Amino acid sequence: MALPINAGISIGIFPNNSLTNPPNASATGWVPLTDHNRQPIDFSYDQVAKEARMANGYLRKYVVAQKRNVSVDWSMVPSVASVQTIITTSSTSLVDTVSNLTVDGRVGGAWLKEFYENNVFIPIWIKVTHSTASAGGDYTNGFFPSASVYTSQMNSASYFSYPTLANPIGKPLLPAQPEIFYGYMCEFSYNVQKRFSYTDYVDMSLKVSEI
Repeated sequence: MALPINAGISIGIFPNNSLTNPPNASATGWVPLTDHNRQPIDFSYDQVAKEARMANGYLRKYVVAQKRNVSVDWSMVPSVASVQTIITTSSTSLVDTVSNLTVDGRVGGAWLKEFYENNVFIPIWIKVTHSTASAGGDYTNGFFPSASVYTSQMNSASYFSYPTLANPIGKPLLPAQPEIFYGYMCEFSYNVQKRFSYTDYVDMSLKVSEI
């Protein structure tokens, strides 16, 4: 039996928040994007750095920052999330049922297309929830704490530092948290593949880069 988990990508605009005060992961205003026919989420990083070899041959590297990129594609996803069945009588019209077209009922392609067109020139907030972060912080399904750095003395002339995870065998000590960052929608594509009465089925892709 498969159980759904609260993982995936959500986006939102929170004018009262800043880089030093990101929105809460459970705040109202996050809009979860559908996982209907979603392809793997690709994580990459832009490193703002300068490196060069010194006169003695050693490589020196000065890192200013490392910025995240998140890219995701969908294949044959409904453009609308749901449709309503209307029953018309002689006196009135009633909504009978609301049927989901996306498998999870989350927003479809048309919503994301309109969101992109209205907000392409401003930064947005993006939240990526991994499966290990969807357990509600019960200390049974989380990431390990940040690695501690230890220095080992090899001999009097050379040494190196290496990261060691705390409690690597036992249960994780801290509940996992979603990744939340501020970025621009750098790329978006929307290709209509099939058209039906209630919805289009589209291929689309989105890339967000951290500010």
